[in-house]
Amino acid sequence: MSEGAPRRPDGVAIDPPTVYPVAAPDAHASDGVAVLETPLGSGVARGVVLRFWAAMIVEDRVSFQSLFSGRAASYNPATGAVEEAVPYWNRRFDALDYQLLGQVPAPREDSIDLYRFDQWNRGGALDDSKKSDVIAVLHVPQVASGRPLTGETITFQLRRSHDHYQIARLTEEYAFP
Repeated sequence: MSEGAPRRPDGVAIDPPTVYPVAAPDAHASDGVAVLETPLGSGVARGVVLRFWAAMIVEDRVSFQSLFSGRAASYNPATGAVEEAVPYWNRRFDALDYQLLGQVPAPREDSIDLYRFDQWNRGGALDDSKKSDVIAVLHVPQVASGRPLTGETITFQLRRSHDHYQIARLTEEYAFP
């Protein structure tokens, strides 16, 4: 280096920033580097079912509707009927008094059974089911007298939507006119 030339720093190699793939619910070893979504936990799934119950017994249609995905369905295995869930439940609210269920003890988290979708073998699933769906089964407390307001169980197919679950499908054996 010549005496009069300004001194320059040694060259520094700069690595490009690491770019990770988009987070996915699952991956295979053949995928190479994979980023997995953090599981939401059983309390989140059970919380949707408990909020469903709370909105149902006061017939809060706004809160109730917010629990469902845009294309949510209600399915009755006894009749094979599949209907859009929110309009179906609005008709039930118009015809029946769900506030009577406020007289029975509210379901607790331990009255809700959870299954991974790949463990569920009882049918009633959506055609576009995902392996990341969660199945929740609510054992419904019944009112002592009068017409039953629900089936003995309501099965929820829950689908992840960012940091929460939404109801994608309800399965309930219930005779509603």
